[in-house]
Amino acid sequence: MSLNLSVIRESPSHRYRAMGNLTGLASAFVLCALALMGYQALWAVGAEVIVVAGITMAGLIAGFVRARRLGGTGNDLRGYRLLGINACFVVEIGGGALLVAGIVVGLYVVALAIIANFYFMISGAWLLLIGVRSPEA
Repeated sequence: MSLNLSVIRESPSHRYRAMGNLTGLASAFVLCALALMGYQALWAVGAEVIVVAGITMAGLIAGFVRARRLGGTGNDLRGYRLLGINACFVVEIGGGALLVAGIVVGLYVVALAIIANFYFMISGAWLLLIGVRSPEA
């Protein structure tokens, strides 16, 4: 992304995609770091998952709406990708709720949702890479 920063900065669609990828990766790392802290009760880990996934979801939706308002194109901003990403975050929140209820399986639900979300982050990074064209090209 840093090689094409000026091109990404000019396009609302590219800015949103870059922000979404970085936010999703940061969310995964934050959740993993919080879950690895020792001596936490299941409900505490569940609450952390619910808060981080909820904030990330809200940020991604707000970024998508903002990019559309600023003139992002339908080809670059596909709603099904937003739905898929947010479906993963909804599953994470569900897993967090299971953890709050004391059900250990919630940890596996959260882990699978994070792994599934990596598909969207990696494919989004690839779409950004092939979608960015320098003005000279």
